[in-house]
Amino acid sequence: MKKPRSAPSTRIDRLRDEAAGCRDCPLWENATQTVFGEGNARAKLMLVGEQPGDSEDRAGHPFIGPAGRILDEGLRDAGIDRTQTYVTNAVKHFKWEPRGKRRLHKTPAQREIDACRQWLEREMAAIQPVLVVCLGATAAKSLLGAAFRITQGRGKILRREGLPDVLATFHPSYLLRLKDRPGALMLILHEVQDLLGHVPAESVPIVAHVLNLSRAEVHGVVSFYHDFRPHPPGRHVIRLCRAESCQATGAVALAEHVCRRLGADFGATTTDGEFTLEAVYCLGNCGCSPAMTLNDELYGRVTPELFDHLVAERKASRG
Repeated sequence: MKKPRSAPSTRIDRLRDEAAGCRDCPLWENATQTVFGEGNARAKLMLVGEQPGDSEDRAGHPFIGPAGRILDEGLRDAGIDRTQTYVTNAVKHFKWEPRGKRRLHKTPAQREIDACRQWLEREMAAIQPVLVVCLGATAAKSLLGAAFRITQGRGKILRREGLPDVLATFHPSYLLRLKDRPGALMLILHEVQDLLGHVPAESVPIVAHVLNLSRAEVHGVVSFYHDFRPHPPGRHVIRLCRAESCQATGAVALAEHVCRRLGADFGATTTDGEFTLEAVYCLGNCGCSPAMTLNDELYGRVTPELFDHLVAERKASRG
């Protein structure tokens, strides 16, 4: 008679006990303890970080330090209950190097990531999540291979045989590293927009928390600069120059034509989700005004006829 399969929580507890004695790579020698995953054993969403930090190593729980607080705020603002997720790390021991009296994070080597992969695979097998979010390059490489580049593949749903859907993004600690750089607010907002295509309202309190600013200060910057979009853009982004040089060579009439042709004003997206129209105040192409970009490709001496042709081409390519 076939034995019934144990509950996910029981399997996770057994894995945790087994991993506590792991000696498959040298990292255990300088770590306080194994830091195994925690959370809902039936979670649909699994969050995978890189490795425990100093706080996690001492306490034995994942994501409880500064990066964990950023993660918690992000989940809360996204309407996700952390207790309904499962949180773990690709590497279960803290790799560090001494700096005075401090223990500073050191990126795990690929052989250490590979040695720990068995635990992550067994966690996924026990929990069977629908989506795994990899927070940082180490987590992403653990599941997607050493050749994966988070700067190129982040923010996309990736499918691999034998895995749930995987989405890779930056680790919360990335915001902590940026916060001490000059112009940190603009750097972080641009990173958010590069990642998501826009700066959602939910990101404002997270950025404010990291930089110790008020939400009003962050919102003011987002709303003041035309570069930041509050909503996801359409499939194609049109940026029409409205600087003086372009205005003097027909940009006013062109703008009126563009709005009529698209049925959308500046800052809006067409009802079919195809085109987002944005104003810009210099494209560095003043000698060939009026100028515009379409999906970052620059066009000069744009006429209504050329604009209509470009729009028709993009629509035809979709069909």
